[in-house]
Amino acid sequence: MNYFISPPEKTNLKIDSAQLINRLKAEWPNIDIQHLDNPERAYSLSFIISLKNSILEGSLERTGQSVVLDGDVRNCAQFALWLRSLVDRKYKLLFYDEAYSAEVELGSETTEHDIIKRFLEEVPYSLDMPTDFPMTTITLRMPENVVNSLARIAPVFGFSNYQPLIQHYVDEGLRIDMQRLNNPTIQKLTKTLIEHGVDEGLIAKAVDKATH
Repeated sequence: MNYFISPPEKTNLKIDSAQLINRLKAEWPNIDIQHLDNPERAYSLSFIISLKNSILEGSLERTGQSVVLDGDVRNCAQFALWLRSLVDRKYKLLFYDEAYSAEVELGSETTEHDIIKRFLEEVPYSLDMPTDFPMTTITLRMPENVVNSLARIAPVFGFSNYQPLIQHYVDEGLRIDMQRLNNPTIQKLTKTLIEHGVDEGLIAKAVDKATH
């Protein structure tokens, strides 16, 4: 999902691209930055940062009025507060998603938790939430060649055997799908369609196509 950082209305704010590049490199030395010289493009530069939860991609609007982010909301929240610290406090900045289903004003007291909570408050369950759910054992039939491949590559990724590697793949795949489906707009639309009797299988296929 894309997130945006900008004033709530047009102002004379102009984030200078050269200054932003210097700040970005100082904060994240391994950042990948690309200049976008085509004046017809909406953005003047793009960047990719490797952070804890995922890769964070961002772009600076050519007008200097806004930054668009694509990545885990936790990383986006971290970046938003970092950017807020660079921009003059006389400019009000908002953090919001592409569907404008939620927004947070980036004030002096705003925390990462405030942002994350606002965008994940409708999510009934997250892999990162502490739980006391008991473990359960499942039986899973898989092709022998797949199991052999898992056993062969498990040590390469630091796993003792193929079983924790399977757990890792499930966790990562589930996290990605939950992030896609945790969009409040999609949640509300899905609920409305179900209430109107639309087949859940068709809804699932439509959501999958729209979010890939």
